[in-house]
Amino acid sequence: MKDREEVSVADLSKQVEDANAVHTTFMAAQNQIKIEGEAIAAKQKQIEQLQSEIKLHTENIKKQQEVKDTEVDIEALKDKIRNSETENVMIRRAKNILEAHDKTTAKKKEYDGLTVKIQAVDEEKAKKLSEAKLPIEGLSWEEDRVLFNKIPYDQISAAEQLRVSMAIAMASNPKLKVILIRDGSLLDSENMKVIEEMARDKDFQVWIEKVDDTGKVGIYIEDGEIKTIN
Repeated sequence: MKDREEVSVADLSKQVEDANAVHTTFMAAQNQIKIEGEAIAAKQKQIEQLQSEIKLHTENIKKQQEVKDTEVDIEALKDKIRNSETENVMIRRAKNILEAHDKTTAKKKEYDGLTVKIQAVDEEKAKKLSEAKLPIEGLSWEEDRVLFNKIPYDQISAAEQLRVSMAIAMASNPKLKVILIRDGSLLDSENMKVIEEMARDKDFQVWIEKVDDTGKVGIYIEDGEIKTIN
């Protein structure tokens, strides 16, 4: 024991102090490690979140890249809109022309149909006229005109007109056998002779209205009363 030296409290205290200093530094380092680790973990979580968001954005970009642009010529459409009123006017005019053409075609068909009917009526009328027994030889019809020996009635002589008229009148009244002629004052002796011959031949009575102031011819009427009958 004599050889043993005394323990220096000061040295031990210095060692304790140094050790405490090292331990404190160690503990501070451990605490910093924990803090940094937590920071890393937080940043890692942020990275994962950001990566998830990046993935979502990437997918959205991919979907948007699949969207196709229009194949329509937009500028051409704009030009068409600007010119639409002019085109519409032309279209309306074309439609009006087509409608007018259709109406004209319909009217033409109607006209052709009526023409065929009129021709049929004319043919039937011509047939009936050709088959009809006319009261006088040489009498015929052409459209709306009466012909005598192929000459229009209004162009034949007065005697021929009288003969034709008498023949028609006699044929239309075969049983009554009485004919009244007005304006007898206009008949000359030749016409009177024609009337007389035809009346005698067909056994007809002919009453002729004639103005005579002698009181010697026919029935004399004065002031509406019959005075004499000659």
